[in-house]
Amino acid sequence: MDINSFKQKISKNTDFFIQELKRLRTGKANIALIEDIKISVYSSSMKLSQVATITTPSFNLILIQPWDKSNIDLIHNALLESNIGINPIKSSDEIKIPIPPLSEERRNELVKVLNNELENSKISMRNIRKEYLNDLKKSLENDEISETEYKKEEEMVDKIIKDEMEELNKIYQNKKEELLTV
Repeated sequence: MDINSFKQKISKNTDFFIQELKRLRTGKANIALIEDIKISVYSSSMKLSQVATITTPSFNLILIQPWDKSNIDLIHNALLESNIGINPIKSSDEIKIPIPPLSEERRNELVKVLNNELENSKISMRNIRKEYLNDLKKSLENDEISETEYKKEEEMVDKIIKDEMEELNKIYQNKKEELLTV
């Protein structure tokens, strides 16, 4: 593994963390909550965003308008099976999802989920670092790099990890504020 692939893995880890946080419901309508839900249509599995228009006409409502009205039942069932705590309301040509305000108890539960997501992301990042440093150590033992190069790479890796951890913490704090804001 070279330093560029290391940076790429770290960046993917942060991107995954951001995507996971988008799924956390904050009491206001957000299409990220449902856009990636898989729908079985046309003999394949597609994301909801690929079969319907998803909008937020108000801060507490998500509106789904399927491009093919015959898919409305399939979309409705997939939303019910998604286990994200929503109650879609189906009509003949659209699905409305009212987003109720979060209770204090639910907000605290979501903060715990947020904490777990942050910790999982940090663990993943530390594992990527460990893997890279193990590869680097093997290169040192095989005399492919010098001790100086090893130390230089190790310092660079630690700086990248430190910067990325700070970024994760900023993202975490912003989402936590969003969750706790009534």
